[in-house]
Amino acid sequence: MSYVGGVGSSTMRVSGLATGMDTDAMVKQMMDAEKVKLDKINQDKQLIEWRQEAYRDIIKDFNDFKNKYFDVLSDDYILSPNAFSGFDITSSETAVGTATAVAGAQRGTYTVTVNQLAESAQISKVVAGSGHALDSKLTDLDVNTNKVLSITLSYGTVSNKVITLDNSAGDKTISDLMNEINEETSGEVIASFSELTGKFTMKTSKTGASESITVDAIDGDLSNALNVNALDTNSGQDASIDITPPGEVIPTNVTKSTNSFTIDGVSYSLAKTGTTDITIADNVDEPFNKMKGFIEEYNKLIGKVSDKIGEKKNYSYKPLTEEQKKAMTEDEVKKWDTEAKKGIVRNDNTLKKMLSGLRGAFFDSVNGTGISFGKKELGLDTSSDITERGKIKIVDESKLKEVLRNNPQQVMDLFIKQSDTAYSRTMSSTDRKSRYAEEGILQRINDILNDNMGARRDTNGKKGYLLEIAGMEDDTTYFTNTLTKQIEEKNTLIYAMQQKLIHKENSYYAMFARLEQSMNQMNAQSNWLYSQMGTA
Repeated sequence: MSYVGGVGSSTMRVSGLATGMDTDAMVKQMMDAEKVKLDKINQDKQLIEWRQEAYRDIIKDFNDFKNKYFDVLSDDYILSPNAFSGFDITSSETAVGTATAVAGAQRGTYTVTVNQLAESAQISKVVAGSGHALDSKLTDLDVNTNKVLSITLSYGTVSNKVITLDNSAGDKTISDLMNEINEETSGEVIASFSELTGKFTMKTSKTGASESITVDAIDGDLSNALNVNALDTNSGQDASIDITPPGEVIPTNVTKSTNSFTIDGVSYSLAKTGTTDITIADNVDEPFNKMKGFIEEYNKLIGKVSDKIGEKKNYSYKPLTEEQKKAMTEDEVKKWDTEAKKGIVRNDNTLKKMLSGLRGAFFDSVNGTGISFGKKELGLDTSSDITERGKIKIVDESKLKEVLRNNPQQVMDLFIKQSDTAYSRTMSSTDRKSRYAEEGILQRINDILNDNMGARRDTNGKKGYLLEIAGMEDDTTYFTNTLTKQIEEKNTLIYAMQQKLIHKENSYYAMFARLEQSMNQMNAQSNWLYSQMGTA
């Protein structure tokens, strides 16, 4: 059996017996010349696969970066005002309450007096008997009849909710009753039991004076067990707080339905009644470190893509053929491929355009901010080295911290200001220019990443430019992209060429077979003549 490019020909051959020629060697020599075209197609296919591999590596890195800094659910979300505001917050009595702050919070000391906490509506009674545990059976709590037990509750906006528990077998426990109440009320009523106090409690999950819980009806046995009666009811309680903000001497009373709330950029968390002084001061190290971390990761990506674009191609290294690989060790093949892959996306227009856009996002002014990117105003600049293609440099840390401390709003506007024009990859050039001029630097970067890595289809059914070219894992473009289509086209050509070579090889063997047959005939005739001459 003979093989050409991995496709076998099953013709049985006996060659060279009459002619004395090495037919297999001769056919192989003739086929080697024919296989040059097949090798060229396979090499072209390999280059496309390497190109796709390089694109996908870049896509993955930028997509990870995008998800980290531009996904609103990420802890490192950079388009939030909080990313540019940092605070040191202390509470003189943390047991009374603590606080956090967001951009816009006034610096200074807030005196907070908690008069009363917000509470849930609850009904709490000591169950019958003593020494009970969660796994105690209800029959131990004066539930003398084995039957389906029921309790009807009203709570929140729900009226007359009937909750049943089948205790026909007499095996249900306190824990079973609690779970049934919790599940049937979807957690709006929380049932609990304390082994220490012997109390069975039902309370609303929400707090505040508007919350209430009422027992509308209850089985006699269950009523005796829980010491809970029909028409037992209770209402919740609002929190009452006196807050004296910085610069004021007279407190303002605040009533809230919960113990955690936000006012004027300050988020309070109350724990008990009493008074605490909460002091809010600037901490520019936090936003500075966030910005520094962003710049470092941004520069790594820019550097990686810049290196790929500028990487020189070594034309001495072409993709290896199968025959060449067989003659080399695995380590030699790996080293060769590493050299052959160099320059695979050299001077790629799509990548160059993306990097150019990212660099321009920093330098082009943002309308209405009163501040611009540069070392004089921010202590930031782009690299003067053209090979670095727009890396960002912190040239003056003290200047950046100063502007973060004294002009945080201007810095926020410069970096995260939003445009009134909605983003779309298919927007008109006029709308795109208008949006670009109005939006902050990081908003522009987000747009550029969406243009290239956006997984949502636009009105033309297209995704990001790079996804359309090379595709991305866990996305439909992984199988439907330009380079995958080119690879499939090469596979079709390879199969057709393999079939052609098989036919060609078979025709060579058939030619030699006919030669063998002719030689056999000539040998037979010669033998006959010799035999005739010998008998004459």
